Amino acid sequence: MRKLTVLFYEPDQVTNELFESLCRALKQAAMARKLKSIASTARYADTKYSAGAGQGLKLGGAKLVLGHAPGVIANVPVPVLTSDKTTLAFYPDRVLAFQGDAVGAIEYVNLSAVSSAVQYIECESVPSDARVVDKTWHYVNKKGGPDRRFKNNPELPICAYSQLNLSTPDGLDVRFIGSKDGGFNALAHALSAVLAAHR
Repeated sequence: MRKLTVLFYEPDQVTNELFESLCRALKQAAMARKLKSIASTARYADTKYSAGAGQGLKLGGAKLVLGHAPGVIANVPVPVLTSDKTTLAFYPDRVLAFQGDAVGAIEYVNLSAVSSAVQYIECESVPSDARVVDKTWHYVNKKGGPDRRFKNNPELPICAYSQLNLSTPDGLDVRFIGSKDGGFNALAHALSAVLAAHR
């Protein structure tokens, strides 16, 4: 119990409404059938061998829940976003960031939340909530069609996915990708509203 931190909040009406909106948006984003964190990216020098993609993503685990941060108990459940290396817990007054044994506090005014539409080449089964917008092949020719030199050259769907980038000027950079088109829009909007209220 000596390592357990207890937080108690009695927010005013405006703060409470913003926080409830943030919780609803998190639940909505968490409904994506495929949800991953982006561990790293890499540029492809030759797109012929990468299904035409100019950039590759290394994906990791992701979890979006209403609950409690590691070692912290509050009188209200809070939005918790977890990637492979970082856990972000969103409280009414600030964000707590956990990386390994380290924890830091982030003021909302220093947090940027951006939701964007991305096209993702799906090499696994297409999630039920994904929207297929185009197709490509594992090996492509200069015109974008299938490279006939390769016998095993499966057709791959290109899906409209959503990406959420959370960052700070101090170097925090946490990114998530989800299979539902626009699935992070409400969450980014809710975070922007909380940010505006803290200015």
